[in-house]
Amino acid sequence: MMGFVCKLASWRRGVGKASVVCILLAVVGVGVLPLCVSLRFASHLRAARQALEGHDLVAARTHLWLCRDLRPGAAEVQLLLARASRLGGFWADAEFRLNLCQQLGGASEAVALERTLLRVQQGRWSLALEEQLQSYIDQNHPELSAILDTLSEAYVKIYRLDSARYCLDLWLERQPNNLRALLRRGWVRERQHQFEEAAADYRQAVAAASSSSPPQGGGEEGDTARLRLAEVLLFLDRAEEARSLFESLRQQRPEDIEVLLGLARCFRKLGESQAAERLLAELVRRAPRDSAVLLECGRLALQQNQLEQAENWLRQAAELAPYDYHTHYTLLLCLNQCGKRDEAEEQHQRVRRLEAAMIRMNELTDLLQTRPYDADLRCEIGRLFLANGEPREGVLWLKSALQVAPAHQATHQALAVYYEQNGRTDLAAPHRRFLQAPSAENYHDRLLSQPDLRP
Repeated sequence: MMGFVCKLASWRRGVGKASVVCILLAVVGVGVLPLCVSLRFASHLRAARQALEGHDLVAARTHLWLCRDLRPGAAEVQLLLARASRLGGFWADAEFRLNLCQQLGGASEAVALERTLLRVQQGRWSLALEEQLQSYIDQNHPELSAILDTLSEAYVKIYRLDSARYCLDLWLERQPNNLRALLRRGWVRERQHQFEEAAADYRQAVAAASSSSPPQGGGEEGDTARLRLAEVLLFLDRAEEARSLFESLRQQRPEDIEVLLGLARCFRKLGESQAAERLLAELVRRAPRDSAVLLECGRLALQQNQLEQAENWLRQAAELAPYDYHTHYTLLLCLNQCGKRDEAEEQHQRVRRLEAAMIRMNELTDLLQTRPYDADLRCEIGRLFLANGEPREGVLWLKSALQVAPAHQATHQALAVYYEQNGRTDLAAPHRRFLQAPSAENYHDRLLSQPDLRP
């Protein structure tokens, strides 16, 4: 009996010790769990910011959703989700997230900045907004990289190349290996005819992409950098170096027509006619109505002095690309070599018209660098695009003219005529009403929100 009592007492002492241990663990757990949540939240938030910097929007959203699950009421998470949506072009969701961020007590200045960037990215900007963002740049704002990204992209869209270059130079001073900035500056330098400098930017972008972990832009921008570098090198007649890049890209993108066509051009420039012929035959089979493919077939035949075949290819290409200067100029060369003087003279007149349009477009875009809010310039650029078979660009430029001058009658007239010619009287009607009674109604917001014409 005494033994049983002793065992019972021992068991009670053990239970008491275990209870104390459990209580201590529970107390420690109450403190450790929030700490773990905070650490996980901070880690995912940091990773999301890094992903946004590299424009890897999928990774950014993944980390931000995890942050939201850990802290559903965190305003900063909604702000960054809004930025991810803005960068991805999901503008309605970006607006929703900004409203939610504001409701959760997010910093009003941060929300206001993101709204401004959203408006700029949508093309809904003005001189006042531009001056505001420029003041942020002068003040070295904490979100300077995001500002320079958005502003440089907006400048590129409206072909203000000098302003875009200014922003991109500042951005790359802060982040020398930022892939998006390097790609964008390379693009600008190409349009400014600085091809060696563009090649240098693309080469640096290729190096940045290969050394980045995780890859910037989800890895796709690295391929874009190699493709652009290859194309510029080909333009600079460095066909051997371009060829190695195209062949490397072909291993990863064996079905990509742009890559295969670039490789075929390398073969032609290097005098490897048979390799070029085989590749072009495959491309014609897969893309029989691609004007760039047909143009290259014509160039190869012309180089081999196969004049009849060259003319056939080039006529097909010219029919598919009626406003492409290079296609029509190559056809002119072919007709001259064929001795077809009358047809060559007719083609020469067509080439001169295309050349005049190119020269005028260059003049207008040069003027635009110093007169960015000139509606007359924007209207003429839009009309020139429409006249040269690029309706989407034409409509965008005409709408940009209305953005800076909502009552610009020449632009209303151009849009009304364009929509009517394409059977969209519903889109033409408000422009006609404005022309008939320009002071009767403010059509500005409605006109700018009209969809582009989709044939």
